[in-house]
Amino acid sequence: MFDSDVPKNENGDALALAHSRFAKIALWTYVGGALVALTMLFAALISDYVNGQKQERHLVLLQTEIGAHHLGRQLRLMANELSRLGLRAEVDLLDQNMEPERALLQLIQDSSAIFRDGIAIIGVDGTVAWAEPQPFLQVGSSFAKESWFINLKRRRRVQVVSVEPERADDSLLYVVAPIVRSKKLTGALLGAIDLAKDDAFYAKPGIGQLGDLLVATKSGAVVFPPKPPENLNKDHWFKLLDRDNWAPFLEEVDLFGKDAIVGVAQVAGTDLLLMAAVAVDELYKPIISRFWQRAALGLVLAVVPFGLLVLAMRSSLKTFKKSQQQAAKEEHLKQLGKAVHLIAHEVKNSLNGMRLGLDMVITERVSGEQKAKAAMALRHEIGRLSDFTTDLLSLSRGIKPRPGNIDFSQFVSRIVESMNDLASQARIDVEIEVPQNPVVAQADPALMQSVLSNLMVNAFEALESVDIPDPKIVVKLWDSNNQMHIRVVDNGPGIPLAIKENLFEPFVSGKLSGSGIGLALSKQIVVAHGGDLVLEPTDKGASFLVNLPMEGHQ
Repeated sequence: MFDSDVPKNENGDALALAHSRFAKIALWTYVGGALVALTMLFAALISDYVNGQKQERHLVLLQTEIGAHHLGRQLRLMANELSRLGLRAEVDLLDQNMEPERALLQLIQDSSAIFRDGIAIIGVDGTVAWAEPQPFLQVGSSFAKESWFINLKRRRRVQVVSVEPERADDSLLYVVAPIVRSKKLTGALLGAIDLAKDDAFYAKPGIGQLGDLLVATKSGAVVFPPKPPENLNKDHWFKLLDRDNWAPFLEEVDLFGKDAIVGVAQVAGTDLLLMAAVAVDELYKPIISRFWQRAALGLVLAVVPFGLLVLAMRSSLKTFKKSQQQAAKEEHLKQLGKAVHLIAHEVKNSLNGMRLGLDMVITERVSGEQKAKAAMALRHEIGRLSDFTTDLLSLSRGIKPRPGNIDFSQFVSRIVESMNDLASQARIDVEIEVPQNPVVAQADPALMQSVLSNLMVNAFEALESVDIPDPKIVVKLWDSNNQMHIRVVDNGPGIPLAIKENLFEPFVSGKLSGSGIGLALSKQIVVAHGGDLVLEPTDKGASFLVNLPMEGHQ
């Protein structure tokens, strides 16, 4: 996403790559965090959705129970009132005088809300003796053949009776209470509740909002609504009622041509059932709407900051590109100036030495012995300048080894022995540890001699720069895991902390007269052989480790 914006040069651009990696890490960290947050959000939403469904189903059942309880309360209230009226002195069907009963029924019907749908008195033979209001029941009509009246005469208990409606808009329930005098049934009082008009179960908040409400008997006869729904699935209807336990329950069933949650509760003291049916899609619609609203909001809250972060990162990288290009130019000029200064310094020193030596050679007053020494010094300066220019050319052109089989046990020993005179003059103890068996690897002898000689000379110069007791250099050779290792370690002052990080870069040196080319060139030589040259951490002195592969040896 950001690699195209990263400025590059010939040596790579570590800082730009680090900036790009940081941007990617920041974005992926955000994406990971956002995915975790969204996962948790959707888990919470799904949990909320499931709990919401349970709550809505529970609410349907709860409101169904409330409706059944309220209807049962209305019926019990009417039954208790009818039983109380049956005990009053005015209600005496044996005295052949109906005036007291008529007056009582008129008073009750006018003043009591319980009997506003109608109240009647029935003789022991089942004939309607009087009714209020007059259209409620026709005086002289008979209930003698009705099963509920026959059962009343036999059991003498209050009954709740569902009635076949006389009009299309009636859904009547009769509450009948026996009138007993001297342990004999003398008649009955009958009150009515019209479910199509009354507040029998609409009075409680929310009950009328459930959807399709029904009151039916356990046998399946619909009492309310006045006209049973035409799309009522009779198979599912009778299957719903086919049970022995009438504790309140919920069923999901296709009752009216669509999937619905049906709550069923029995009206206490009767064989009536109150049912509330709510379409599943309507019941869960608010929950589903809330789910998608919250999910959309969560996605927006996750995506918008991500887009803003991407824009900010791209803008930052563009700004960084410009500043990095400028910094690269400045660094290039700085390094170029440093290299020019170093080269000029080295060349100037050599030229000064050569000029002094030449002056001594051509001056007649100088003796022959002095001229010979001057000539030797002149030759040394020419050689030093030649070696310096050779190293510079090697750095600029790159290293191209010409490998051959080398027994490094003998090779390292010869190089250390060549340093014995230098070690004796500097009074430095040099120890060598090489295996007796050959350690053979493919390498360029001249290049590897340059590496080991440079490491040895650096160790000598480090020890000569300080006054320490028992100065020592240890050179160790060993092989393991198809790798050859050469360690050169001294007990000198060590590498200055300020240059450790950039020690193997060109023109970086901890010595006042150092060119900073030797270690950089040595590193390139070892890397060109497929190995590596590293500075090992030590408590004292400096330790350099050369690692070379042995795969190619014969």
